[in-house]
Amino acid sequence: MTEADDIHSLNSSTVNNDDYLVLTQEQTTTVKERKEKQVLKPSAIHASIRSKSDQHQQQEGRENVAKVSNTSTLASIVCVVAGTGALGIPHALSRSGWIGLVFLGLSAVMAQFSGCLLIRCLYHRQSHRLSGFPEIGHVTFGLPGRIVGIVFSMLLLLFTPILYMILAGDNVSRLLGSAGVVVSRKACTWIVSAVVGFPFALVRTMRDVSFMSFFASMATVGLLFVITSASVSTIHEQPNVHHDWANPGGIPIAFSTFSFSYCGNVIYPHLESSMAAPSDWPKVLLVATFAVTIMYMTVGFLAYLAYGADVHNPVYDSLPQGAAQNVAMLVATLHVLLAVPMYLYVLTVSIETWLGVSYLQEHQHAAATMKRYKEDQDVDVNATMDDHQEDHDDDDTTTTTMGHQLSWLKRQRLWLQRHARATRIVLRTVEICSCAVVAMLTPYFSDFMSLIGTIAAESLTFVLPCIFWIKLAWHDRNPWELLGCALIAAVGIFCAVFGTADAVKLFLNDIQQSSSL
Repeated sequence: MTEADDIHSLNSSTVNNDDYLVLTQEQTTTVKERKEKQVLKPSAIHASIRSKSDQHQQQEGRENVAKVSNTSTLASIVCVVAGTGALGIPHALSRSGWIGLVFLGLSAVMAQFSGCLLIRCLYHRQSHRLSGFPEIGHVTFGLPGRIVGIVFSMLLLLFTPILYMILAGDNVSRLLGSAGVVVSRKACTWIVSAVVGFPFALVRTMRDVSFMSFFASMATVGLLFVITSASVSTIHEQPNVHHDWANPGGIPIAFSTFSFSYCGNVIYPHLESSMAAPSDWPKVLLVATFAVTIMYMTVGFLAYLAYGADVHNPVYDSLPQGAAQNVAMLVATLHVLLAVPMYLYVLTVSIETWLGVSYLQEHQHAAATMKRYKEDQDVDVNATMDDHQEDHDDDDTTTTTMGHQLSWLKRQRLWLQRHARATRIVLRTVEICSCAVVAMLTPYFSDFMSLIGTIAAESLTFVLPCIFWIKLAWHDRNPWELLGCALIAAVGIFCAVFGTADAVKLFLNDIQQSSSL
């Protein structure tokens, strides 16, 4: 007789409530209850809790962050992609020559293609949306793929704020010096880190970061206006400026700067997940890429035309000393202060989520985890006693040992979750201080920008999305799309290899020259 027949006979019989309770306790143990006893073994408690926590967090995340409009997302993309990228475009053209404008346009097309491709990787043949490069790498290539995704993502998320702090610390020191106040670059770096750290410690969701990115985008537009205006006014004052049509030896390292200037892929999954209409992502990214490309073409063409091979990185160092240069440095510093939290937030939110102390988990996660932990402990004890009565002594020892291990780990996480706000503040303070220390010890903005662009930006912008998609969509049999992915990945690898070698040489040469002075 099946379980359904038992229930039907109970409903059709004229038994009272007490008899029904006795029957259900003695005769109607369901298959579901047996499975629960079998599944919740000691080795599965931690995985069960983590799975439930992840599902709860994803649901809460969708409810709380899916409120960012397309306009805010557009501003965030411009904030991430433009800004400091525009400062290095003229110097990259001085290395490649005028032909670099062609490669700049090619970089824009490749960045648009790979940016859409990355988001498609998050959903392609998946039962749930993936979170970013590490999960895509794990789905495609297992543990090695996850490691590669984590390493390159962490490199860019850590070193981009460091690059920004190098720029901001130097700018603040020079601005104070022009006002007659002498403050060292190292001290200014700590001042910048404190100014950035305060709002960063209070950021709760991507919506807060998007609000800051709007003002950063406005600062970027103002910066480009100052640079282009100063360049146009200087063109006729420097008639003997040297320009190259093409410099093949400088194309790889110039292309690495272009790659860094379009590198936002590590942020894109978080921006797309926070959109109110994620299906609009390709259109929003296209508008943002087009706008950024117009900015880059304008400032690159005019600044290289005005200053030629002697143009500096950042480009405002080539401007005449005075009001224009000071305004450019001030606006660039403002952009940096508003853009750094975007990168650091994406870096820290994954750590906070793993610890269970993110803002979205603060009010629900601690109590829910404690309740599930107690329930799973009770079920585990009953299941162990029912399933292993013959080997009671051995299983009791094993259960006790594993229970102690799980209890210690859970106690640490529960303690952090009970102090979620303090944990977040401490974690973010450590991140800011670490970035400030490295920025204080690394004064070469141009070389550092080229090095990060070749190592991390090339990989995250062009190489990894295409390789991941080839692996995921190999059986879809779309030869033209796969061929395009292969070509983009090959170009990215070529420029990454040669660009890294050139960037390391320049970086070491500057260190040797500074040490010999």
